[in-house]
Amino acid sequence: PIRDEAQAPCNAVLPALARASWRHLAKRGRKLDPSSPDEDFHEVRKRAKRARYVAELVSPALGKAKEEKARRFIELTTGLQDLLGEHQDAMVEIDEIERLRKTVPTTDSLSDAADRMIKRQREVADRTKKKYFRLWKKLDRKKMRDWFAKR
Repeated sequence: PIRDEAQAPCNAVLPALARASWRHLAKRGRKLDPSSPDEDFHEVRKRAKRARYVAELVSPALGKAKEEKARRFIELTTGLQDLLGEHQDAMVEIDEIERLRKTVPTTDSLSDAADRMIKRQREVADRTKKKYFRLWKKLDRKKMRDWFAKR
């Protein structure tokens, strides 16, 4: 069925979709701290991806000026998504190495190599967490949301 909103102008209806997507992301993104579980960072990645997709879809229908303002929001959410994707990849690699350790007979040299790989991926994960907070600070500014703000 067609909803009543379908009769309204795009610039009246579509910003609400972007606001909802942003609120969904901000709710989790603002709660993160350096000691948050890795799964929470992955959830923020998924929400950033959704917010980005919504922005990419609705901003062109809002006019050139709002589309220009949305571009920076899209860049930052893409960066956040990529950064947290790197974090998730490191966590998956750690889990996979640990899983293999339990199923494959290991030698001292294999165990040492696994330890080095885990250490390296943990460093990647820690580095991405630090970068997350700098990037989040840029994204979580009121001017990043001007293009879909309620008027």
